[in-house]
Amino acid sequence: MKRKRFTEEQIIKILRSHEAGVPLADLAREHGFAEGTIYTWEGRRFRVLNIVDDFSRECVGQLTDTSISGAGLACFLSDLDRALPKTIVCDNGPELTCKAMFFWSKENRAKLHFIQPGKPTQNAFVESFNGRFREGCLNQHWFKSLSQARHIINEWRTHYNEVRPHSSLTYII
Repeated sequence: MKRKRFTEEQIIKILRSHEAGVPLADLAREHGFAEGTIYTWEGRRFRVLNIVDDFSRECVGQLTDTSISGAGLACFLSDLDRALPKTIVCDNGPELTCKAMFFWSKENRAKLHFIQPGKPTQNAFVESFNGRFREGCLNQHWFKSLSQARHIINEWRTHYNEVRPHSSLTYII
């Protein structure tokens, strides 16, 4: 039977176990929660929107917040320190299909190409990247605050882009 809630004492015990070095996967198995659902801070979940360049395999940016709006995403994309591509491939999330993103794409002359609903293989590299990000970063940490999550995620992105070798690029760093 799946548990829906944990008492505060149980959560503190789990957090202390993880801080003592118990792997997150072991804690998830032992206490019956899914690893993908525990990325919370002060009881609130947060979201990460990954922006990846399919050609260079670089993670261009990661927008991390408790809620991601289309207007917030448009501002984030405008603030990126790089030229925009002619076409941006994206899923059908509400932050991507809103008016703010439509107007942003027109203003920046970037076409938004939406994959078919339920067809993540049409954006396979990003889906693969999301899994790698989940395994390599999110499943390895408990975040105490949103600012700490942003800091750790940014460090992971820097390591992914600048240190980690990429097999698809013949291990060029």
